[in-house]
Formats: sequence, structure tokens, C-alpha cells
Amino acid sequence: MASPNPYPIGSRTRSLFRFLCLLVSAVGCLAILYLVILQLIRHVLGDGQENTFFALLVLAGGIFVALIEGLLFRRIPRWFAFSMKDSAAGFVDPVGLRYRLFFKWHAAPWRDISRTEYFAGDNGRIHVYTFGGHFPIQFGPTNQTGRMPILADFLKNQVQTSKGVFIEHTSSAFRESSALDIVKTNGDGNRELIAKALVALSLLIWLGCFSLFQYYSYTRPRLPQAGQGRIYEQNNRGYVIYLTANEKSLLHVLEFSAPILFLAGVLLDPRRRIWRRAKS
Repeated sequence: MASPNPYPIGSRTRSLFRFLCLLVSAVGCLAILYLVILQLIRHVLGDGQENTFFALLVLAGGIFVALIEGLLFRRIPRWFAFSMKDSAAGFVDPVGLRYRLFFKWHAAPWRDISRTEYFAGDNGRIHVYTFGGHFPIQFGPTNQTGRMPILADFLKNQVQTSKGVFIEHTSSAFRESSALDIVKTNGDGNRELIAKALVALSLLIWLGCFSLFQYYSYTRPRLPQAGQGRIYEQNNRGYVIYLTANEKSLLHVLEFSAPILFLAGVLLDPRRRIWRRAKS
């Protein structure tokens, strides 16, 4: 039977506030990025009804490239962990955890909990790991801060009673781990970051080249127009259109710069981690 006075864990207000901030920030960034892309397209290609669709296509392609880059460098788990920070809030009692994750209630009995981490140096945040779960349940600082030491002792007793693991991180441990992280990021870290940026940029340029090629195929005339300089043929599976010298040169620049940037990123990576991670 559950305790009549369960301990609160996490903060529902903090969870909702952070969720709304992330949602508004994501929507706002996408809207600003779309407007910037649309203005660049209008500046390069001129006004046209197809510009809106082309801008949406480039934006969607950019999101796709970011996801591919995240998979390639295994960043998605970190993105997910960041988005889920302080997302859980609920109660804990002798039966287990009852918590709300965004808008849905969940339950985790003690027998299903493998490890609990209490971060005393991080305002009392708590991470709970369950058997079979890939990511921790992240509880933010509890509103009733005066009861946090009691809550930590209660969690420790319950976890150890159920044969689980309880880890308490102190502020000194946080400082030591932060110092180690700073040391590890020096040296080859900067080169690896540049290599990742070059690979991501090459994929984005390749996608832009493909999109621009398709855009020209549906918006440029099918007959040569010497007066306007449209004498350069482009063949898209038998569908022939004619481009100007500037349009043809832009396609060539994008076409050749993408593989060059990709090769430069691969060669710049100090330990070829791109391929080692892909094979593992």
C-alpha cells in the first residue's frame, strides 16, 4: 500500500515552463530560418510563385541533413537527453514512482528501477534508470527544497532494499568532471568539430544543388532564348531546359564544392572517428 504522505519529486511548473520554452524556441527558429532562406532565394532567383515551395524544400532538407549528421556522429541521444531535462514530476513512496512526463502519468515500481542518481551539487536533480530503458527519467529540483535531504535518504533506502544502485554526486565531483571535460575537448577536439561542420555543410550544399537543379527544371524555358542569354542546355531525364551562364555556373559551383568539402572534413578528422563509429 502506498504511503499516505508520499514525497514530491521534481517540479511540474518547471517541467511545463521548460517544455513551452523549447517549443516556442524551436518554432521561432524555424520561422526565422524560413524567412532568411526565402529572402536569399528571392535575391538570387528573383520573385516567383515557386519561391515559397523552394524555401520550404530547402528548410526541410536542412532539417533532414541535421538529423543525418546527428545519426552519423551519434548526437541524437544527447539532443534527446537535453530535451527531456527536468521533464518528469510526481511522487515517490514505498511502492515506487508515480510521475507525469509532459502530459501522461507513468508508474515505476522499485523492482523495475536499476539505478538512481542524486545530484546534490546541481540543485538536487534526480535521474532514475529503469531496466530496459535507454534514457533516464529526469526529475528537476523539487519545490520543497527543505525536504530534499530527507527525500535523498528515502530514495537511497528504497533503491538499496530493492537491490538497485544509488549514486550521489557532490559539488566537488561536478567540478572535477567539468575540469576533465575541458581537458578532453582541447587538442584534437577543435579539429574534430571543424571536420563535423565541413561534412554537414557538404551534405547541405549537395541537397541545395539537387533542389536548385529540380527548381530550374520546372521554372526555366524549354526553348533557347539568345536575347536573354539562355543558351546553356540542361537535361533532366529527357526534359530539356535552357539556363543563363550565371545559373549554369552556380550549379557547377555547388556540384563541385560539395564533394571537396566532404573530403576535406574526412581528412581533417584527426582519428577518422567518422568511419570507426559508423562501423561499430
